[in-house]
Amino acid sequence: MLRNAQISSRGIRRRPTHIIIIPSEHGVEHALPPCRHRIPVRHLNADALYTRPRPEAQLSVSSGLGLSSDGDAMSLEPGQMAFLLDQASRSKMTDRHMWNQFTEMALPMARSFTAEQVCVVVHACARVAFKKHSLLTKLCQQAISKQHSLTPRQISGLLSDLGKLQFLDDSTLMAFTETIRRSVHLYNVFELALVVTAYGRIDLRDHLALDLLADTMGQKVTEGGIGIGGPRVVDPSMISAVVFALLKLDYGHWLLGVLLFREIPKHIAHLPLQSLVNCTFALMSLDVLDPPLACDERGVLPADDGERTDVSVSLFLRLMKEIVKRQSELVLPEIRQLHIIDACIQYCATALGAAIGERGLPAEVSKLLCDVKGVGLGNSPTPSTMQVRVERLLDDLQVRYKKEMPIYPYVVDFAVPDEMVVLEVDGFTHFYVLSRRFTLKSRLRRRILEAAGWKVVSLPYFEWKNKNQVDKRDFLTAAVQRDTNMSLKDLR
Repeated sequence: MLRNAQISSRGIRRRPTHIIIIPSEHGVEHALPPCRHRIPVRHLNADALYTRPRPEAQLSVSSGLGLSSDGDAMSLEPGQMAFLLDQASRSKMTDRHMWNQFTEMALPMARSFTAEQVCVVVHACARVAFKKHSLLTKLCQQAISKQHSLTPRQISGLLSDLGKLQFLDDSTLMAFTETIRRSVHLYNVFELALVVTAYGRIDLRDHLALDLLADTMGQKVTEGGIGIGGPRVVDPSMISAVVFALLKLDYGHWLLGVLLFREIPKHIAHLPLQSLVNCTFALMSLDVLDPPLACDERGVLPADDGERTDVSVSLFLRLMKEIVKRQSELVLPEIRQLHIIDACIQYCATALGAAIGERGLPAEVSKLLCDVKGVGLGNSPTPSTMQVRVERLLDDLQVRYKKEMPIYPYVVDFAVPDEMVVLEVDGFTHFYVLSRRFTLKSRLRRRILEAAGWKVVSLPYFEWKNKNQVDKRDFLTAAVQRDTNMSLKDLR
């Protein structure tokens, strides 16, 4: 709704001028935003959003608007502030400077928001992908303190919005866990899907919570169905998000099999491209689950291994053929997932990869995997502090290594090509939150590298930290001996 605006280096300039009017309970109207910002705005009330032109080229400041002399403050009530942010996000106002001004205004009243208003404000920020740490921190604290007054839809929506803003952490999610457990029977399939996805988003592998959520969701799915297109609408992409979350969490609950093999095939043509790639990646990685996918008691998968492989291969090819149709829309994260899928087939790193490698791929699928093979390789993140220190130690020990060496489909931290040895610096992102258990993606990475003929030496951050130089050298020596049956002298 800001199509009449022009963006310049000095801010937003108006064509026709409009004004946001926020009605007050006492009959006093407040105009937004401060006059020094030339922006097209809207006339709003609680029931409708419509436009009222103003002939003036610029708004004038008056004391009746509740503005300070410099236009930085407004006498809005918390409910009005929440309403303003909600309507600004609905009208697709995305100017970062204006959102910074709005959230600065909201910050002093964050402790006065009701729990429902907190959800509205966070959802508004998520809608325009605007994150202000100071405001979100206070809003999270307010929501946690008032969580007993929130409905299942509000709690699940809040967790989803915080996840989209990359502001959800384990302490916030765990603070809501007890409330979710007590009222889990009140959650519908869509709300349960949002909560499960929140756990997957931050790699929090809480077995007690996941057991309850997956059992409840599985019961509702098997008894009443997903309800896609019916009275209980669940977008197919949300089902794929649950599949991917359960896989990421290395959680082989039978619900994963039901969703992946019964629900996803019904909606392949309607899935977004990212969901198609995620489901294909999940299918390829199933046998990495530890413990494995639970026995299916509902007849979704055949008990016979051969028939089960046939079902998996068939679904894989359907997903890949749909990806081929939309390959022009692929973006880098999806291409990198396709690299991993291709490597699983090339190196027979997983059971499905080996089965597909043996049977062969259709020409169009093979061409796609070949076309994307060289895209996005070689890009590595900034080295961590631990990587820098390991590098110095390797130099001191005169190890013949190559740093950040590409080994399809990854870029490894250190490699000794002559001995086919890889040294992986495993930071906290390689492990589940509050755990020393490798994530499924990290285990799949190791399996692919080993299938390609490399010996992988793991250097976990929690075993490295708080050691002096002598202890670190001993730790490195022991790790190489443990994972390769070689000594450091062999790597010089």
